[in-house]
Amino acid sequence: MFINFIEHKNISGNILRKICLLKKQHWDYPLKHQIQWINNNLTGDDVHLILRNGLLGAVVGYMNLINLSIKMDDKVTEMIGIGNVCVNKKYQRNQYGFFLMKIAEYYLRKKCLNGILLCKEKLIPFYDSIKWNRYKGITIINEKEFNGIVYV
Repeated sequence: MFINFIEHKNISGNILRKICLLKKQHWDYPLKHQIQWINNNLTGDDVHLILRNGLLGAVVGYMNLINLSIKMDDKVTEMIGIGNVCVNKKYQRNQYGFFLMKIAEYYLRKKCLNGILLCKEKLIPFYDSIKWNRYKGITIINEKEFNGIVYV
């Protein structure tokens, strides 16, 4: 397995297409909309973390790491938002999701940053199993209170 960290401003169209084909396995939107969503929601300095099968092989796993300012309990904090965590369905149940999250944790430690991820109810057991902490306070994202599940 090979791990790539690519800033969004340096992502090639070919790799972006491969990422979106993987994302499409989990979020059933047309490829064009997947690409458009990434380009609209990531800045140039945000990072694509890609797990590949071989140096130029298939994209096995993916997540993005985005720079955020989050207000939590009246305190604004710079954090890295972890999003779009997904593994090719062909490779699921092989611990690649766990591996991706451990890579992200290492990245956060090296950069001396905190991470945050927003989670759907069905994913709680996964994030609990990898020992992320559920945040129960008030979270403001883009000036709106977020009432969903937050892990830090």
